[in-house]
Amino acid sequence: MKTILIVDDEKNLLLSLSEGLRFYDSNFKVITAENGQQAIDILNSARIDLLVTDLKMPVADGFDLLADALKKHPRLPVIVMTAFSNPDIERKLKAFGITEYFEKPVEFMHIAETISSVLNSAQAKKKKYGNKLQLISKAFHYLNLKNRKMHQEGGHHARGNNSSAEQC
Repeated sequence: MKTILIVDDEKNLLLSLSEGLRFYDSNFKVITAENGQQAIDILNSARIDLLVTDLKMPVADGFDLLADALKKHPRLPVIVMTAFSNPDIERKLKAFGITEYFEKPVEFMHIAETISSVLNSAQAKKKKYGNKLQLISKAFHYLNLKNRKMHQEGGHHARGNNSSAEQC
């Protein structure tokens, strides 16, 4: 099950997105926060697979949230929603590495499909790197065993013939 944290100070939007996503895909677990500070607290205490956030919020805004979240969780996928899009905000989002953002009002099916796509992409990357790490781990294990075997064989040989041990 994928856990999505949705952050927005508009309670009606939070409710409709969270309920809609639960019906859209039963593999989504949705957690909500009404401001950036609540979201930071949640990110510090729970495993989140995707962050969907507004930018303009009380207490801590979306940029405060992004700065904290991406510092602590640099691989966390993020989608931004904002009613105040402009070139300056787009530059700031790109500086954070955010490529997925929507202007409010958001069309539910478009954001739901993007969430699904981002999560699938993140899962594919995790699987790809997980498989590579598994192969690397097996290679190191094999080399370690081979090295131990050679050391043991070489150790017996070195005890039996000091001159050959010095030549190595």
